[in-house]
Amino acid sequence: MKPTLPFSETAAYLANQDVTIRVRVGSSIADAERRLILATLRQVNGNKRDAAQMLGVSVKTLYNRLSQYQAAGVSLDTIPYSPRGSSRSEESEE
Repeated sequence: MKPTLPFSETAAYLANQDVTIRVRVGSSIADAERRLILATLRQVNGNKRDAAQMLGVSVKTLYNRLSQYQAAGVSLDTIPYSPRGSSRSEESEE
């Protein structure tokens, strides 16, 4: 079994990773937010609790956004499933 770090250590590690997303000039704020949420979920292997904490939102807010994305037809199949918590998610966006 792979050892896991406490969230604070995991978040610190991930925060130091040079992971970036690209958002085109002229994109909507909603599009930029969607890309950031989905990229964060991919970075934490689909763990919604960790993603919400890193993004500074509640887990409920994260679930609401994901529901909105699904209703709009965004595929959430490229986010890894995290067996530790509630997870299954998101889309590819490039």
